[in-house]
Amino acid sequence: MLGNSAAVAVLIAGLSLAGLAQQASPAMRSEADGVSLPQGAHVELGTAREAFRLILRGANRPGGAMLGYGCGDPPRGTLNVPPGASLSGALDLVERIFPGYYWTAQDGVTNLLPKGNPPAVMRLRIDHFSWDTAALPTAAVANLLQSGAVRDRLAELGIAGGLQEVLGLQPAPPVVNGVPVLPKGRQWKVENATLETVLNRIVASYGSAQWVYEEKTCGGEKTYRMTVH
Repeated sequence: MLGNSAAVAVLIAGLSLAGLAQQASPAMRSEADGVSLPQGAHVELGTAREAFRLILRGANRPGGAMLGYGCGDPPRGTLNVPPGASLSGALDLVERIFPGYYWTAQDGVTNLLPKGNPPAVMRLRIDHFSWDTAALPTAAVANLLQSGAVRDRLAELGIAGGLQEVLGLQPAPPVVNGVPVLPKGRQWKVENATLETVLNRIVASYGSAQWVYEEKTCGGEKTYRMTVH
């Protein structure tokens, strides 16, 4: 893993992909090859979370990431993605800058995952969870984290934390003839799936939302932060 002060600047243009980790299957890579970032992406001394979020936002794709840290600040690096670059090429660069992670995809959702053991809570199986896309994705994830199964598992693992950095508020509904018009959504449900899968299904249902789970271990204590964009 790069040190906190490390700055790695790489350009996709003219860069051979030989030697990059091939964690994604050929089918996943082929699909990501066909997705471009019209505006490119640039992160100056940013974290893996910042780089991943910017890339997926530029590609207008849903995604999720699991990131792990020790004491101190997360590693940082500089990412330069030129306009028109492919999603696969941009994600390959994230792997190069942050070698502790790899990208993959499932059910149309792009994930950035640790090369070592994933956070244990993400393997928790959820019997049933439902949500409505009339509400913001942050509301769906908040309800998921507050469910008994997730709260009990986090307590069992000794991990404290919560959903943070909720960006923006639900806009006020328009009013027609003095009557508020509630946003139209759709009811969704997932049964017998891991927490990771449920989170992926949630962001996919909104089209291009993202979740990021960050777990920090320091001095024998574990904390987590979940963000949704």
